[in-house]
Amino acid sequence: MTAMGSRRLLLAIAAVCACALAPRTAAQGRGQTCEPVSVVLIEDYLKAQAPVAVIRKRINDCGIGFVLDDASTRRLRAAGATDALLALFGAPKGTPGARWTPPVDGREMIFVGGGTVTLGSPANESDRRPEETQNQTTVANGFWLDTTEVTKAAFQKFIMATPRWQKRNIDKPSHDGNYLKDWNGTQFPAGEGNRPVVYVSWPAARAYALWAGKRLPTEAEWELAARAGTRSAYWWGDRFDRNRANNGGSVLPAGGADTRRNPWGFYDMLGNVAEWTSTVYRPYPYSADDGRERADDTGARVVRGGAWGQDNGSLRAARRASVPTTVATDTIGFRCAR
Repeated sequence: MTAMGSRRLLLAIAAVCACALAPRTAAQGRGQTCEPVSVVLIEDYLKAQAPVAVIRKRINDCGIGFVLDDASTRRLRAAGATDALLALFGAPKGTPGARWTPPVDGREMIFVGGGTVTLGSPANESDRRPEETQNQTTVANGFWLDTTEVTKAAFQKFIMATPRWQKRNIDKPSHDGNYLKDWNGTQFPAGEGNRPVVYVSWPAARAYALWAGKRLPTEAEWELAARAGTRSAYWWGDRFDRNRANNGGSVLPAGGADTRRNPWGFYDMLGNVAEWTSTVYRPYPYSADDGRERADDTGARVVRGGAWGQDNGSLRAARRASVPTTVATDTIGFRCAR
């Protein structure tokens, strides 16, 4: 390499490193967005021969803006990505029940093995709704799922890294006017950091998931994890038990009483707050290939699990609700999958 070529390479590395290592608080103070790491940005890092430590620092500060799949893996491999680099974006191979804490949001996940799940409810189930026609679908691949609902403290970390999702900056088409209604700017109510985030619309929930290198679960994945191998109305049986699911007067902290944890280790799959899924609301039978999992579809999304303040029947594992994506209410939160 010529001296001029070496100088250009060093300048490129310096520019990339300066961008990655710039204090996040300074950018926030200017109202700028700390953009999550993208495939294109990683390709730029690789061209500049930036150290993995620099990329890791950028991920920790700004999050990840894509889910590593086969296509992005091939693309990054072609650009020179090593196993160590790809490990920053991917999830480890799991076995059912295994636990893993991702680096960006630091929130524990549990691995769910793929399999066949019976969606819906039998005709004789109490409080059954007409849209719950039983049907079977196969979740082809295992997946990771957050142990608890995303908390206010975790969501605060996200909006501090990506200011365009802060209350004062969010695009009007992304919410109904109630986004983070209970927050004062970027501050959640005192003492509520461990409570599930609410007043969050579907686009904001999806943006958080991408920032964390995750995604929202499909309706089928959600029900597979919520049932935890059971076929009853609730994971503990056919009669409601208020000690196992919160439908009381307020949102309880995420991961609270052990009685609210189902046999696979997930807290509050039923009750506390209902949860956004990735799925566009369409009649059963469920098919992941019929367009209902399109991220760019503008239709209402499926919300699952029921919430505090709702009747017992709304907390059944089969209960599905259709909610416009812009809705931000105190009864809906979310958890992420990977």
